[in-house]
Amino acid sequence: LQAHEDVVDTLMEWTDVVPFKFGTILKDEAAAAKMLQDNEEQFKELLAKCSGKAEWGLKVYADQQTFIQHTMQVEPIFKAMEEKRATLSRGAAYLLGKKMEEAVKDDVAARLTRVSETIFQELEKDAYEAKLIKTLPRTLTGNRKEMILNTVYLVEREKGAHFCNRGTR
Repeated sequence: LQAHEDVVDTLMEWTDVVPFKFGTILKDEAAAAKMLQDNEEQFKELLAKCSGKAEWGLKVYADQQTFIQHTMQVEPIFKAMEEKRATLSRGAAYLLGKKMEEAVKDDVAARLTRVSETIFQELEKDAYEAKLIKTLPRTLTGNRKEMILNTVYLVEREKGAHFCNRGTR
């Protein structure tokens, strides 16, 4: 996968590249020629759209457990619930704990959604085109953190540095 990415990056330095869906496999040169002939107009349109631009992908991961723990420690509503929980009987404390667990998960999910939307919208400002892609589960990414944002941007080459700077803020 990294070798493929390196080849695409190198090609983009020298010429315009039309992005294909990952995993596109053509049996041989004749199959590639047939695909190009069968879809000639679509490829001309894509090439015109991609001319002078580069494709940038962004994936954002979050350690949700750490974020949940942090939220429970710093948010007044959850701190108050935890203090109240300490004064309750075992059964009532258990039920309040379950209620807190659900509430903090919902709160964290909403916060991460807002962060993801903000990142996407900020980077979109410098992009010719931007698309959200379905996030992938940890079983596919191999990352212990949860993917919360998966995007791709088509950026004019002369705006590339500014785009990257905006992304690192």
